[in-house]
Amino acid sequence: MSIICIEGPPAVGKTTVAYELADRYGFYVVPAAETYWSGKEKDRSWLGQYELQVERWELALRKTAEYAAVILDGDIFHPLLACALQDCSFQQTIYRAYQQAFTEKRIGLPDGYYYLYAGTSTLRKRLIKDVARRSIIHQEAFYDRHRNYYRHIPGRTWAIHAAASERQVAQQVIKQLPEQKEDYYKLSTFRYIQKQLQQPNR
Repeated sequence: MSIICIEGPPAVGKTTVAYELADRYGFYVVPAAETYWSGKEKDRSWLGQYELQVERWELALRKTAEYAAVILDGDIFHPLLACALQDCSFQQTIYRAYQQAFTEKRIGLPDGYYYLYAGTSTLRKRLIKDVARRSIIHQEAFYDRHRNYYRHIPGRTWAIHAAASERQVAQQVIKQLPEQKEDYYKLSTFRYIQKQLQQPNR
């Protein structure tokens, strides 16, 4: 069965759309990292975040035996992507950790990414209401690069404007579900992604 990922900037409605798909179509949602972390001892280091994402992937794989589709609420490659886009000093270290997990099939690429987007003014209004995430308003340049990255994943990404209702967005996801499963562990795709992350202004 399919594993798909809902991605996009903060406040765009990823979680709402993911659970709309679960409620309407019976899909399983692997919670976003912060929610998945709830109730557990949190290791905020890059290694702790990486290990959390490996757990999320393993859960997604298990649930494919029970559900027609499994939704990742947020990308399991987020720590690697965030590190690359912010030019972290330990970028190569975290890349090697992901590469080893990918080679050992402990983490893989979903069948499809659905990147939700909305206008800057819409996102700003939503973030202003969210006191806990208000500082993200000043990270617009990061999320421009973030969106550009997802445009370059070969054959796996669909962009969906999220200004519509969550029901309409969910319907668009359903219309664009992959017709056939991708290879979760296609090394050439992983290497292509790593190359994209090394490009300037990605």
